[in-house]
Amino acid sequence: MRDLLLIVVLLGGYALAVLFIGVLANRATKEATEEEYFVAGRTFGLFVLFFTYEATLFSMWFFLGSGGFWYTHGVGFYCHVLWMMMSALLLSWIGVRVWLLGKRYNFVTPADLLAYRYGSEAVRVVAALVGIGFVFPYILLQIKGGGLMLEAASGIPFWQGAGLMLLVVVIYTALGGGRAVGWTDAFQGMLFLSAIWGIAIGIVIRAAGGVEAMFDRLLTASPQHLTLPGPAGKFTYSWWFTFWFMQGIALTNPGVWMRIYSARNPTMLRRTAALVPLAGVVGYLATMFYAFAGIPHFPGLVGREADQLLPLLLTKFMPTLTLPMIVGAFAAGMSTADSQLLAISAIATSDLYKRYLRPAASQQHLVWVGRTFMVVFTLAAYLVSLTKSPTLLVSLGVMSYAGVANLIVPLIGALFWRRATAPAAVAGPLVGVIVFLLLDPKTNLWLETELWSLYPGFVGLAANVLVFVLVSLHTKPGPQEKAKEFTNFFAEMYGGK
Repeated sequence: MRDLLLIVVLLGGYALAVLFIGVLANRATKEATEEEYFVAGRTFGLFVLFFTYEATLFSMWFFLGSGGFWYTHGVGFYCHVLWMMMSALLLSWIGVRVWLLGKRYNFVTPADLLAYRYGSEAVRVVAALVGIGFVFPYILLQIKGGGLMLEAASGIPFWQGAGLMLLVVVIYTALGGGRAVGWTDAFQGMLFLSAIWGIAIGIVIRAAGGVEAMFDRLLTASPQHLTLPGPAGKFTYSWWFTFWFMQGIALTNPGVWMRIYSARNPTMLRRTAALVPLAGVVGYLATMFYAFAGIPHFPGLVGREADQLLPLLLTKFMPTLTLPMIVGAFAAGMSTADSQLLAISAIATSDLYKRYLRPAASQQHLVWVGRTFMVVFTLAAYLVSLTKSPTLLVSLGVMSYAGVANLIVPLIGALFWRRATAPAAVAGPLVGVIVFLLLDPKTNLWLETELWSLYPGFVGLAANVLVFVLVSLHTKPGPQEKAKEFTNFFAEMYGGK
């Protein structure tokens, strides 16, 4: 009873803190416009931008599930650290160009940029549907993780824990929009990184006797955890590379893309890009430490059992750290759910509602529509999370990044290839998503393992590229004004380079 009271008080204080930040963000919003509300008026400096970018990527799965992945697959999962380097390169190379165009043309969503360049409403609809289709299940993952963890740790029923998490997120996000997301992400990012490192250090000392002793014990108990392809045999060199490559294309996730729009200037983006790899090392090394410390103590965990490694370790060695685990996991989940909820609400408002239902709607009206969509998506996610087995949606959530990665192809075409056409920007991503879903065992029950030892998302992306290039070469280019406009704009910005 005392532990339950402590959990309620701690979570209550945490909820009040982020709600207070949401109120401050609401008061700081200058005017009710899409730009102000959805991308924070493009005002984020380095501190907020860095933490909101990282917090969007570090989800509930990072806090709990990544330890299970280290446990199951060993050092091969280090590619999940290295993909941050690729993400940083893309942020400085492509992200800066995306920001420049967003500022110049007042873009708010990913589809704004793509539809403008290709002059096609079909491109807008495809980009919007791909975004919503893969981001909504990702929000669901955060809810499931938070509700299940709180239920296991405290006995609080799932529907109450998940409901509390969503209620807090939707209130502060609806109140303050992009500013609330960025400011709370900075607070929550520092919180969950501090929590995971405090927990990891404690577990390594108590369960393994230090880092050197931990690796010595692991080398004796399970040396395959320290080599490729790992104990499960999954991380072959080809699978390792293709998985790393797909995870690295993180900026096409709508939540991340809109964080790029939110930057104050290109310098903030470049500095953030320089810090992104450090965040990967700092974050994922902590989960590696607690996972490797736990392997000798809890051998034989399979599937979802491995995802429970952290609660098992804390129960056995450091039960006093259960409360920091709960708060840290909630912070990781909420700081991902808020940006994704804001993103799909912006997509539904700007790309669908404004475009096809109320083209003449005022900016203030659109902001309130965005808030309404937040409530609708939140209720939908909560109701789905209460169903017994939303297997397909959960699988889509796990594969979210590989799904939205297909938008990188029409984006690169829009930025660098004047011959790229609108039919290609429609056909390429659709083919890529379909191939990906057909080849992944999580969505195709006829398959037991991935084909050719390749990550299915990579095969889908390769199909996307092939279709995009062939269709572009065999269809008549549309009016070239927009392509020339982009080319001339970049020449002006980059001094003709």
